[in-house]
Amino acid sequence: MVKLMAANMEIESTGSRTTRGMIGQLERGYQIAQAPYGYRSSVDLSATGKVLGTRWFIHEPEAEVVRRIYALRYEGMSCPSIAETFQREGLVPPGNSRTHSQVRWRAASVHRLMSNTVYRGLFVWNGSAFSRAKARKKRKELKLLSFQRPDLRLVPDELWYACFPQGDGTPRTYAPRGGGKHLFSGLVRCGTCNSLLSIGSSQGMHCPGCYQTKRVGAGDLYMGYTSVSAARRALEWALEAIFTGEVRRELNKRLADKLHSGPAQELEQLTNRLKDIEGNIDRIQGFMLNPNIDPTIWTKRLEEFSQSKQACEHRLSQLRASSRQLTPATLQTQVQMDPLPVLHELLSGEEEVYKVRATLRRLLVSFKFVAKQSRYVSVFRLALQPGICLSELSDTAVVDSSSFEFEVTCSTNARRPVVWQVTGKSIEA
Repeated sequence: MVKLMAANMEIESTGSRTTRGMIGQLERGYQIAQAPYGYRSSVDLSATGKVLGTRWFIHEPEAEVVRRIYALRYEGMSCPSIAETFQREGLVPPGNSRTHSQVRWRAASVHRLMSNTVYRGLFVWNGSAFSRAKARKKRKELKLLSFQRPDLRLVPDELWYACFPQGDGTPRTYAPRGGGKHLFSGLVRCGTCNSLLSIGSSQGMHCPGCYQTKRVGAGDLYMGYTSVSAARRALEWALEAIFTGEVRRELNKRLADKLHSGPAQELEQLTNRLKDIEGNIDRIQGFMLNPNIDPTIWTKRLEEFSQSKQACEHRLSQLRASSRQLTPATLQTQVQMDPLPVLHELLSGEEEVYKVRATLRRLLVSFKFVAKQSRYVSVFRLALQPGICLSELSDTAVVDSSSFEFEVTCSTNARRPVVWQVTGKSIEA
């Protein structure tokens, strides 16, 4: 028993020393793992021939494939479609050099590549899926450490965060599968439970979750079916409302105010918030150094504050970059631009569905089916960011990211041909 205890203690001691040495290498600017797809590794030697550490450098042929993955995903292409495209083009997939068997592009391969933070110049200790799975198995909390690697950056932060929508600072990837072939797949949500609506073969839309809840007798919040045609009319009405009349004049006023005042107020707020977050991190780290307090109770809070700090720093960098690009020419371009013809052309069906859906996802903050007043009357609530749309269609910097919300009622009757009556109103924030 004594020998067994001594052996276990030696194993733990060896693990701690190894971990400390690996983190030390990362702090000195070296890498500790095999170079991922898009990179190659080289060894640094001292004057006497002693190995100092391993560095990664960009391998341009594979790096260009990685950049294409993010560009295609930004356009809305699904991971299976990206994998199919690369397989058809005969591009060498990840892992090809490490196995003798035939390797193919897969949706999971694309998804795994996109989730690697090193492509935006950040190496995260314990950030891999393997580390997370191992920690779950042992029921341990992971301590995440971030190390900046700007020389390894392949994609800008703006593209990264567009492919990984942010909420609390934690990247949430789009599912590797799914997306659907229909324009409204993944766009419209249930106003009751916020689940995505399912589109049937007859172009009807409903919430499967609320339907099952009603069917098993657990509740009666199911609103019933609406139609794709009703959702399309609601979206077209909102687009007309936001880019014409009073709403457009309000948007132009906001654009002009941004040019004169700049993002100074938001910059000040974010700077103060960043100072508060850094103060909280310092206090938690001080508590963790106290030998009378179990440090594991602070691990989760430290991770949350670290993620908030990362998101705050990203927003600050965005604001500083946009303030440099905020010029009278940019403002004039966005004020004079009429995006409605382009948007109507996108909705006409000539463009590939995944590209249109990606554009709408960036334009729409939310699109919900909120009420079914009668068999032929559906009510939708939409929130849109017109400044994002103007920026994208004019290829200029984002000047204003505020949103406008509308409630739109679409009604028809049993007569044929179908005639839609669409009314709506603006909802004040």
